[in-house]
Amino acid sequence: MKIFSDCVNHREGEVVSVREFPQHFGSAEYWTLPVCSFQAECRSFDSIRIRRAARKADELRRNSPAGSGRPIQTQQGVLKVKRLFSLTAILVTAIFVNFVAEAANAQSGTNVAVIDIPMVFKGHALFKRQMEDFKVEVEAAEKTIGAERDRITKMIQELSSQYKPGSPDYKVKEEEVARQQSELQVKMTLQKKDFMEKEARIYFNVYDQVKRTVAAFAERNNIALVLRYNSTEIEADNRQSVLEGINRPVIYQNRIDITQDVLALLNAGVPATARPQNGLIPR
Repeated sequence: MKIFSDCVNHREGEVVSVREFPQHFGSAEYWTLPVCSFQAECRSFDSIRIRRAARKADELRRNSPAGSGRPIQTQQGVLKVKRLFSLTAILVTAIFVNFVAEAANAQSGTNVAVIDIPMVFKGHALFKRQMEDFKVEVEAAEKTIGAERDRITKMIQELSSQYKPGSPDYKVKEEEVARQQSELQVKMTLQKKDFMEKEARIYFNVYDQVKRTVAAFAERNNIALVLRYNSTEIEADNRQSVLEGINRPVIYQNRIDITQDVLALLNAGVPATARPQNGLIPR
């Protein structure tokens, strides 16, 4: 379709072809109109087209992103940008969630440590002093038992040398020797039992203190599991040592031994002359 503005070049009074005019102008083959009338009509259509173009430009500017300075060309471009933004947001969220999960696992993970219990007992100051006192008591009891045994041995020698076997005096002395031997045996049995109980109480009290100290140290350092460990070298030519080494629960450890840390806590502030009170390790 031809644009009406082409008509402005015709002079007034000329015949202008309207063969291709819109149908609302009629069906005449030729019209004879003044040029000014055609110019007015052309200007009217041009103004309509300009207004439509302006409205469309305003709509595109309103739909464009703030500060972009230019409108979005198509709706498809808007959808692509939104889709890209959504994928980026999902990716960032996934990375953040994974980081938080790894951090939580690291905090709640199981930290393991080992402790050499025999070395703890060897280095435990109060335990060593208590065992020294116990050893003195055992040695004193052994001297008393030894003196009693020597006295009964002397009575047996006198019985053989001074009394005639089968005589009434011999039988009396023999019964006395047998009674004292029996009493000494009972005394030795009871004394041995008492010493074994005392020794057991000493070890129990020390081990109980060690357990409590290890638990406190583990809680402060976020350690969830502490295993018994033996750092003593296995003697290849000693059957007992080899069997004990085979049955050790820990085969290998690397810088997770807390033995010295626990010993430092156990011996902290212990005077050189300190002794357990009433046979008990202080809590």
